[in-house]
Amino acid sequence: MLRIVLPSLFVVTISGCAAVDYIQPNSYTSYQPLENTQQYLTLFGQGTVYYRCASDNEGTFYKFENIKVDLFNRSHELIAELSGAQQRITHRDGSSIKGLKPLKSGKTEASQKENSLPDVLFRTIPSPAVKQGVFTDAKYVTRSYTVGGLPKKLCKRNEIGKKINVPFKAKYIFWK
Repeated sequence: MLRIVLPSLFVVTISGCAAVDYIQPNSYTSYQPLENTQQYLTLFGQGTVYYRCASDNEGTFYKFENIKVDLFNRSHELIAELSGAQQRITHRDGSSIKGLKPLKSGKTEASQKENSLPDVLFRTIPSPAVKQGVFTDAKYVTRSYTVGGLPKKLCKRNEIGKKINVPFKAKYIFWK
């Protein structure tokens, strides 16, 4: 059985660049806020999730260590970066979101589901004394149409301590 430990199971974020042109902006997602909010930005991410093979009294598993995602607009311009266990998002205008807290998750809406992280609706953790900009009013972020991000093989006892990098892609919708 493949067992993976993620700090909040949804810490990892994934996305795609040119490979995700099939995703329409403002397309439907099951992972949207229930309160009165509006989509104001859709970005396409491509990144890597970093794991380390570890063990405990239940056996071996891949433990999440970090994530790095580049977020692009439809013109393939790098707009923002997502990184770290808290999933800090920094826009090129200097505004940022301190982190993301998962609220709702489920299987990816992408057609390729094998070894894919779940799609997630996150509440934003605002940055204190943040520079005014695109992310200033962000209340929620949806990671949807996630492809990849989970290890394809089991972690074995003779691999304890070994690091692996798993690519992924996803669509990120920002809500205010």
